[in-house]
Amino acid sequence: MWGGGGAPRTKPPPLAEQLRALPAETRAVAEALAALRKTRAAETGKPPYTVFPNRVLLALATTRPADLVGLRAIHGGGDKLVA
Repeated sequence: MWGGGGAPRTKPPPLAEQLRALPAETRAVAEALAALRKTRAAETGKPPYTVFPNRVLLALATTRPADLVGLRAIHGGGDKLVA
């Protein structure tokens, strides 16, 4: 049994469902990032989530960091996104 005793983690809704909840402009950015992620994944032969997970994709689309400091502040991205 895992420690902590808190409520079990729930799986987030599918990306398509999360995108529908976004404003149109933010959704367009997220869809473009998803396409880029899919292309990069195909180039490396790895699944898209290994490029960056949905949580990072949504954070990038909603915050739109303007510099490396902002990009590094994305939880789950950090230096991996900058490289």
